[in-house]
Amino acid sequence: MHSKKLKRLCEAANGSDWMPCLMQELPTDTEPFNLLMIVTGKTDEICGKYSYQLDDYMHKRGIEHIFYDTTGGHQTVVWQNALYNYAKKLFVNQ
Repeated sequence: MHSKKLKRLCEAANGSDWMPCLMQELPTDTEPFNLLMIVTGKTDEICGKYSYQLDDYMHKRGIEHIFYDTTGGHQTVVWQNALYNYAKKLFVNQ
């Protein structure tokens, strides 16, 4: 399915150089996914810029997703906030 692309997305989230490659290969068909969500800390200097670039890329191609940024950097508080909100949306209507 999209496991290789998802792996690259996770690598990009760690600040690696996979983002340009990922964007060339990212499918516009989001049907296999229940929910695509991108969250970043407003002051994340490790991979924050990639989150904004990915959001822009997805918007331009009409890929349905949720994006938000929140107070903080590349910190646990940001990840906890993201996981909490992701779980709330993922399990709606199930």
